[in-house]
Amino acid sequence: MNERVRILRKELNLTLEKFGGKLGVKKNTMSAIETGRNNLTEQMIKSICREFNVNEKWLREGVGETFNTVTENERYAINVGKLQRTDNESLMRWVNAIAEADPDSLKEIEIFLKKILGIEN
Repeated sequence: MNERVRILRKELNLTLEKFGGKLGVKKNTMSAIETGRNNLTEQMIKSICREFNVNEKWLREGVGETFNTVTENERYAINVGKLQRTDNESLMRWVNAIAEADPDSLKEIEIFLKKILGIEN
């Protein structure tokens, strides 16, 4: 299981620090998990699956797909939940601005975000 955590982190292109930060633990804790010095707790398994939408059976046993498939509505709900748990003031200002924007401005914002994020239509 520890090796699958490393595989997952690398697939997500996250450093030990960023991966651990999303789970509320420090870089050295993640390093100890990945190298097998520490085992995953039940709480950590649940946190990894919830935060990164990971298939728990894959994480525990290496069976199935790495990630759970979700509908666009489920993806939206997951992301709204993440936004509700943030204390990032800049992100909150952006979300409020987008939610309160008129339709024409939303189209411009979408074009801009797709461009800077490298997302194709």
